[in-house]
This record gives sequence, C-alpha cells and structure tokens, in this order.
Amino acid sequence: MQGMESQLGGAARRGFWLAVALAIFSLAAALFAPVAGVLQAVFYLAIAWGISRRQWWAALAGACQLLLAVVLSALHGGTAQPVSFAIAALFAVVCAYGWVRAAIELKGSER
Repeated sequence: MQGMESQLGGAARRGFWLAVALAIFSLAAALFAPVAGVLQAVFYLAIAWGISRRQWWAALAGACQLLLAVVLSALHGGTAQPVSFAIAALFAVVCAYGWVRAAIELKGSER
C-alpha cells in the first residue's frame, strides 16, 4: 500500500495540507466562536479527506465555499474596514486558487 504522498501530485498534496492547516486554524478559532469554529474545522477536514481519496469535487467545493464567503461578506457590509477585508479576501482567493489547481490535477488524473 502506497502512502498519500506517492499517490497525489504536487497541487493535490498542497491542497490537502492547506485543508488540514485551515482545519487547525478553525479549531483554534473555536475558542472564541465555538459553533462556527468547529463547523468550519469539520468542513475543512472533509475537504482534506476528499482530496486524499482523489475526489476532485472536494477541492472544488472548498474553493467555491471560500469565494462565496468573500462575495457574501462584501454584499453584507464587509467593506466597513476595507484594509482587513482586502487582506482576508486576498487570503481566500489564494487558498481557492490552490484548491482549484488541486481539483484540475485530480480531474486530469481520473482518466
């Protein structure tokens, strides 16, 4: 049986570890907002699990969730503090880009 590192390509491996890191950060945030932090951690762990099982749609779901959160935040007054919103939006776009690359890689290796 091969390890995950030998089965996944570079982008998918980075997407997996990104999801794990975001889950850890969400658990840390659960100290301040327990319900939201735990729910986010479960969501990110589900993404990591899906990527480790070579399911491209798991990475794409993570990217869509992050981008949707940025759009909804902007529509509901997230621009009250434009600098912090811009930093958070940039972080979300970079993470979403990583998951889109992972999804493309996984979709291509599916054939």
